[in-house]
Amino acid sequence: MNPPIDEEKNSYRVSKSRFVTMLVLSITISLMLVGVAMWLYNISGAAQVDLSRPGYRDVRGGVVNEDAIGKAFPSSGPINSSTLGDFRELFDKTSDQIRAYDSFGGDPLSDQALGIKE
Repeated sequence: MNPPIDEEKNSYRVSKSRFVTMLVLSITISLMLVGVAMWLYNISGAAQVDLSRPGYRDVRGGVVNEDAIGKAFPSSGPINSSTLGDFRELFDKTSDQIRAYDSFGGDPLSDQALGIKE
């Protein structure tokens, strides 16, 4: 018998089994993490308000998107000094609104700050 060849075969066999073990463990861990993420998605209530689900096609059409920034400043068009001035004015206005809230108080989660109309 030739000992170096047997040692080489054993080394190959061990490295192959390590690779397969690593692959199986990686897939198992990823499936567990996806399971935890789906569990959190369902218990948090996000699944009930997710309009991208196929069962909400009718509701999706009735959603009104009120994007004040998109209406105030177009997403396409020429870039010139007038456009940049308009953008700066809108940016400053929005920035002032953001700075007006106390980050550590309850105001950032108020209905007014979140844009929820009653």
